[in-house]
This record gives sequence, structure tokens and C-alpha cells, in this order.
Amino acid sequence: MAEPKFTMDVGNDGVAIIKFSNPPVNALSIQIFAGLKEKWNEAAKRNDVKAIVLTGSGGKFSGGFDINVFEKVHKTNDVTLLHDISIDLMTNVMEDGKKPAVAAVEGLCLGGGFKLALACHAHIAAPRTQLRLPDLRLGVLPGYVGTKHPPRLIGLSKSVEMMMTSKPIMSEEGENLGIIDVVVLSTELLKVARQWALDIIESRKPWDVDMVIEAVIENIPLKQQIFTDLEKVCPPHCILASNTSTIDLNIIGQKTRSQDQIIGAHFFSPAHVMPLLEIMRMKKTSVKIILDLMAVGKTIKKVPVIVGNCTGFSTNRTFFPYTQSAHFLANLRADVYRIDALITSFGLPIGPFQIQDLAGYKVAVVVGKEYRSAFFDRVFTSKLLDLLIKREQNGKNNGKGYYIYKKGEKPKPDPTVLLII
Repeated sequence: MAEPKFTMDVGNDGVAIIKFSNPPVNALSIQIFAGLKEKWNEAAKRNDVKAIVLTGSGGKFSGGFDINVFEKVHKTNDVTLLHDISIDLMTNVMEDGKKPAVAAVEGLCLGGGFKLALACHAHIAAPRTQLRLPDLRLGVLPGYVGTKHPPRLIGLSKSVEMMMTSKPIMSEEGENLGIIDVVVLSTELLKVARQWALDIIESRKPWDVDMVIEAVIENIPLKQQIFTDLEKVCPPHCILASNTSTIDLNIIGQKTRSQDQIIGAHFFSPAHVMPLLEIMRMKKTSVKIILDLMAVGKTIKKVPVIVGNCTGFSTNRTFFPYTQSAHFLANLRADVYRIDALITSFGLPIGPFQIQDLAGYKVAVVVGKEYRSAFFDRVFTSKLLDLLIKREQNGKNNGKGYYIYKKGEKPKPDPTVLLII
């Protein structure tokens, strides 16, 4: 059996191409992991290397971990054959490395090979590349980063499906889902991967980013008009971001030509206090725009989290049934202040009704319309908010809501609210 081979070629642009070979399918083994770790550490130390591209030889990335090792473990009960060098490589060396890494995959990208690619910062694939997590068919759960990265990139539902069925998907579907960044011709694979590595480097440098963040109330026609106007006056490279908390970005950018420049930048209220920055990407949003916004977020001491694009995105989509449940209980004449008290005793800083006070009722009404439009068959509509608005109550904004707000005092329950309920 031929010995595995490893090469590293460093171009004038500072990108190191690390290629491994273990015919016929570039199966992974302890020897492969050790060789890759050695090359990776060398690239990390070299001053002439700025970024890394990882690829396999012979038109295949990797068919996965050599299952003969599992058979030896079963026969000998020698678990030391499953060395932890693979975890060390993917987690400590690749993921925690300071130099960006791009996986260039084609042909087969299965099991451990798929996970090896996922440990890189970006993933470029040739057409009809097979992506698969076949672990369960071997009687084991997906190891390494196999249960960590897929849910972050394509969501829990599709990730669980891939893990539980062990069925492959093609790179084209992977691109639609978001686990592959771009599909290119096999002849262009290394060229594009190299350029992506350079783009990631550029995004990490200090820069003056041209960006406009729209932050008006959740009004679709108004937001659409603003984006149309911005496109006319902003330079072509300008990032067009929306602070929307709920509205699908496809709707906001419907009348805009610069689809690759549009992104969501949801700052949580109060923005000067809350650290979370929800970054919503559309299918056409360029990777450079995403990386630039992440860098901006970190610069202003926020915690950026990249999510997909849908009504409510990640946080408010999760928050939606929580608020719905609270209003459903109030409709059954439950004490809203007891609900808030139970939630805070559970560990949350404030309850759902006080949150509505802080956000303002106009926001809740507009957001409610968006949810009724997107999820008409599973929305509970409460009259409570409308009744409070008729009494000219708008939460903390005017000092009157579920609670009474006075300067220098803690919020106090408004007993008249219980009479309305």
C-alpha cells in the first residue's frame, strides 16, 4: 500500500496550498492527520504564508476515515488506535489558527473528509461533489466537528436529516443550503479558493468600510423606498444594512438591484447596552460583506452571530412562541404580573410583558402583522395590546404600560391592567 503524501506550495500571493494524497479515495488515518498537522503548523509559523487552502489529490477531497481502524478496535479492544490527534488538528490547529483557511473540495467529501472541510473558514466545491455524514450507518454518531458546524450553517432540521439518514447531498444543494459558499468549475477550484482566502485576509485588515444602516420602524414600503434611494447615492461597494428585527430581507430589498450588498444588522434594544448583533445574510450576500460586518461588530464590542434570512430571523423567531404563550395565558385571565415574576424567578432578567413595555407597543403591533402574514395558521391574536393602546398606553415610552414608570423609581404594576384582562 502506497504511503500517504503531503505537499505544500506557497504562491507569491502568500497563500499556501496544502494537498494530501492517499489513493484511491484519500481515506483519512492517524498518519494523514499527523501529516496535515505538521504541514499546518509549518504554514502557521512561516512569515511568507498569509492563508491556507486545503485540498485532496486525484479529483477527490476525501472518502472519509478509514473504517478498517474501527474493525481493529473491535477486534483488539485497543481504543488507542483512535488517537485524539484528529480532534487536535481540527479544533486546536485549524479552527483556532490565526491564518484563514479555505477548503477546496471535489468528487468525494464524505464523513471525516466532510468534517475536515468544515473545520476551514470557507468551503469551495466543484460541481456534483458528494457531501455526506455516513457515521450512523457504521453505528457511531458524527464525531469531530460533525455535530457542531452543520446546525450553524444550514439549521438543525437539515443537519439532523443528514446525520440520521446518512444520505449524501450534492455541492449544488449544499450551496443553496449555505454549507458550501460557492460551486465553481473543477478547473477554477484552486484559483477561486485562493482568491477567497485573500478576500478573508483583506476583511481582517483595518479599513474604512462604507456602510449605511437603515433603522426606521418596521414599515415595508418605507424601508423599500429608503433602500432604493440609498442605491442611487451610495457607491457600488457600499454595504446596505437593515436593522430590521423581523422583516424578510428579500422583501426589503425587492426593488434593489444590489442584492449582493444587502445584509441584516439587528442591534438589540437598548443598542448601547445589549452585546448581541444578529447578522442576517441573504443567498446573494457576498462573503466579503458578511466578514466586513462581523469585523465592524467586533470593533464596536458586539457579539456578532450570523443567521439565515426568514421572517423573525433567529432570535425573534425563537422569541415569537414565547410571547404568544404569554398572551394566550393572559387571554385565559392569568395574572400578567405573576407570569413576569415566574419568568424572572426562573432566571431571565425580565418577563415578556415588561419586555413589551420596553420595546414599545407600536413595534409589537407591526411585528405582529408580519408574523400573521408569514405564519397565518399558527398565530394567536390577542386584543390586550389594542385595548392598552386605546387607553393611550405605550409602555416605558410614555410611562404607562403594563407597569407604571417614574424617573428614579422601579417599575410598578398598573392594577387597572388586570381589570382590562
